[in-house]
Amino acid sequence: LMTLRFTSLFRKIRPHPNVVQFFGLAKEGSELRLVLEFAENGDLEHFLRTDAGLALSTPQLLCIGKQVAAGMNHL
Repeated sequence: LMTLRFTSLFRKIRPHPNVVQFFGLAKEGSELRLVLEFAENGDLEHFLRTDAGLALSTPQLLCIGKQVAAGMNHL
């Protein structure tokens, strides 16, 4: 029942350039897996901890912050 509610909720989210798209759920044994849009650099937290992320300038970080805010506002 929770799975149906979760899927229904995520399917209502309209596409947005700052939100990873949800495609569905996959069941593997007793585990459920989210099927999401591919993110080339992985999740944002991991990317920001890499050398490339640590080398970002303040204006670049502010741009990322604005994009995160735009995505959250969309949700």
